Amino acid sequence: MRGSKFLGNNSSQEGGAIDNADLGDGTVSVSGSVLSGNNAGDAGGAIFNNGYGRVSISTSTLSGNGSASVGGAIANGYNYDDPFDVSYSPTGSTITVPWTPRLSVSTSMFSANDSFEGGAIANGEGVAAIAIVWGSTFSGNGTGGPTTNGASLKPQSSVPGARYP
Repeated sequence: MRGSKFLGNNSSQEGGAIDNADLGDGTVSVSGSVLSGNNAGDAGGAIFNNGYGRVSISTSTLSGNGSASVGGAIANGYNYDDPFDVSYSPTGSTITVPWTPRLSVSTSMFSANDSFEGGAIANGEGVAAIAIVWGSTFSGNGTGGPTTNGASLKPQSSVPGARYP
């Protein structure tokens, strides 16, 4: 999506404007766009990314978005029950592959976004999610939770094997 506007959208659950909770290989690219005033009843006020999804954002503005739980603007990876996709081989053996949602953000502006945790971005709530953010500005984002809950960015470091660049 280029030069798009997502304004004042609402979801009772995830992704007020964009929900990329794909267990396949969903890919969303947002460039030169505005996501403002979007709200989610649970996670990802503007954008929710989960499963094996990939989201790329560049030269965009995310402002005034909110969620009741995590990620006022973006929630990247959120564990409801079990962060594994289970499939079966022809012999009946179970193969489990952990979810790894991926987010990249460059030269974008995050302002006045709000959530209980991760006012602008919440990354890896119980899932080994990957987020790379560079050349971006964070201003006036907030949380309704304890002050340690990341007013701008909340990386979840308690996930075994997770690393955050």
